Amino acid sequence: VEAGAQGLLVEPGARGALLYLAEAKQTPSKAKIDGGGYWQADGILYGYYDPSLFTASAVPDAVPFVGSSKVHMSCGLCDDMDQAVRNGPLTHLDVFCPCAPCCRLDFALWEMTAVFGVVQVSNVKRASSTGLPSQTESLQEFAAWLDKDKLVAFRVESDEHTIEGSVWLALLDGKAFALEQDELHAGQHFEKGWSVVRGHWFSLARTERAGGTQVYKALEE
Repeated sequence: VEAGAQGLLVEPGARGALLYLAEAKQTPSKAKIDGGGYWQADGILYGYYDPSLFTASAVPDAVPFVGSSKVHMSCGLCDDMDQAVRNGPLTHLDVFCPCAPCCRLDFALWEMTAVFGVVQVSNVKRASSTGLPSQTESLQEFAAWLDKDKLVAFRVESDEHTIEGSVWLALLDGKAFALEQDELHAGQHFEKGWSVVRGHWFSLARTERAGGTQVYKALEE
């Protein structure tokens, strides 16, 4: 409406709107307007995503959660690939927040909890399982990829995340193979037919404060 009132030509589609905003709205219309300390923008950055990124194969249909139309900020932080693909858990806020913790995706430290409430997490499940590989197919593909001298991160069950995080690292001694008989190893029972691989585990030694770099050491046999 504003562009039309000024006699400006705006090309149709999201890209046209983006170009207009980038040229005509480089700063807020009402800079430093009273926002109670939570909306004090000095400038606006606009980004454009090519429509090919939003095809049905790239972004499958999902079941919306109650109140999703009111959400203005959301982010997928799930570190479990299977859960992310099947259930799509989203961390979300009803308002856009530019505070430092939110910009770091550290929503647990959101500074406006007293005003807008706590950050929510909701599942956005796929509308259909069509196109998803079965667990058997995924395991076979993963086993075929394993090989000698590969450094591999194995996903950890959620109830063990407190030990060393969501993944454990191992250096492999060879390819994966199927067990010909039941075996016991380190107190664990492995059944005949299971795909296994031999390797050496690493232990998390420390996390550097600067940059969050994680340092590992090889475990002794």
